[in-house]
Amino acid sequence: MAKLALLAFTFAALIAYTSVSAFRTTVFTTTIEDDDAMFIRSSREQQSCRKEIQREKLNDCQKYLEHSSSYGDLLEMTVVDLRRQQEKKHLEQCCIELRNVKEKCQCEAVQEAFRQAEQQQQGGSRQGSQQERQQRQILQKAQNLPSECQLEVQQCRIRSPWI
Repeated sequence: MAKLALLAFTFAALIAYTSVSAFRTTVFTTTIEDDDAMFIRSSREQQSCRKEIQREKLNDCQKYLEHSSSYGDLLEMTVVDLRRQQEKKHLEQCCIELRNVKEKCQCEAVQEAFRQAEQQQQGGSRQGSQQERQQRQILQKAQNLPSECQLEVQQCRIRSPWI
């Protein structure tokens, strides 16, 4: 009987020790430290992305986005063809610019190019519905850039204060 009691006591002690050890492990693994580390890492990544985007400048992305896909009242096909060729060239260069940016920064780069194009377009002398239509075209083109450039990032959420 004493042996059975000793065995039961040892078994209960082992289970209690295992539970306490598991509890301690859980207590020592806190998410507060992980959140702080993630926040610090996220801030560093954002700063790194900003520097990379500033270095790349994204001039061709801005020019590509600014070019309107509907050319209005232009009747001469040669002018339309020339504009399409320019737009295609800017798109190709824009894709190179975006590929030169780290994958984790590509959406931020698209957002920055969109912001630049939108600011440039705001400075123009367009009015009312024409300006709104062009802002929507810029937004649509910016949203299509990841697929147009066949980037690893498939889709970017573009934020606009105007639309």
